[in-house]
Amino acid sequence: MFLNKRKKITEQIKQSFGNIKEEKFYFQNIERYYRNKKIIGDSKTISDETALDLDFDDLFMYLDRTTSKVGQQYLYYLLRNIHADQSKKAIKEQLIHKFINDESFRLKVQLTLNELSEHECLYLPSLFQEKYLSPPKWFFILKFLALLPIVFLLLVPVSQYFSLFLLAALSINFGIHYWNKSNLLQYIGALPYVNILFKVARNLSKEDDLLLLDATIKNAEKVKGGITFFKTNSGMENEFTSLGWALFELVKIPFLLEPLVLFRTLNKLDKRRSDMDQVYSFIGKIDVLISIAS
Repeated sequence: MFLNKRKKITEQIKQSFGNIKEEKFYFQNIERYYRNKKIIGDSKTISDETALDLDFDDLFMYLDRTTSKVGQQYLYYLLRNIHADQSKKAIKEQLIHKFINDESFRLKVQLTLNELSEHECLYLPSLFQEKYLSPPKWFFILKFLALLPIVFLLLVPVSQYFSLFLLAALSINFGIHYWNKSNLLQYIGALPYVNILFKVARNLSKEDDLLLLDATIKNAEKVKGGITFFKTNSGMENEFTSLGWALFELVKIPFLLEPLVLFRTLNKLDKRRSDMDQVYSFIGKIDVLISIAS
């Protein structure tokens, strides 16, 4: 089944090369990376007024042949900025020719990039460009509250009165769990794709030709722990996975796993902003070169 799916995706990528995209363009999200990216050096940006006069959105829809959402955002960023930097021009031209003439190499790269083709990937820049939500001042008591259900459950055999305390603790934790849902909603689209972002960069960096674009990419660190926790929120493909998610949700509520893991993960990501930005740019550059070759 996996091989059939991969074969189907490969065929779709083959057919799309050199053709205009027929998908819907969500410009409010596509321009997210550009809006938050600082202008570097002598680069000049195309103003919103000028972009409107140029029918920039229509132009972008015609030019965009990227495979991933990362590449799509990076292409938009490049087109809205007039770059004076001509570094590694020869390497980029060499790669463009390779993508044109070496189909197997291009398809291999595009299949890797395709892992970041989901719409939710458009929210990834918010994880390294925007300020994170701060935990509330009372957040420190959550670990204590998370333990209370276990403590009271163990004490119920001693006295039935502890069942009332257990019920109260569960009610409080239930309220906190669903209070946190609004916090989680801000990040749930992007968080599951952080590990994929680093995985894609790691696989692309195995190609010596691509590594020439940024040899330091191998130094970018992967954010471990916490991210996988949120992957379970997606991909409910059948009744069994839906049931599994429902059971997991029941486990998360009394022990406040979601708010505890969310803010711990955000704290880790906050220390890896530069790594994510570097990885994002590396992937974006490669995808843009394929788009040019197309």
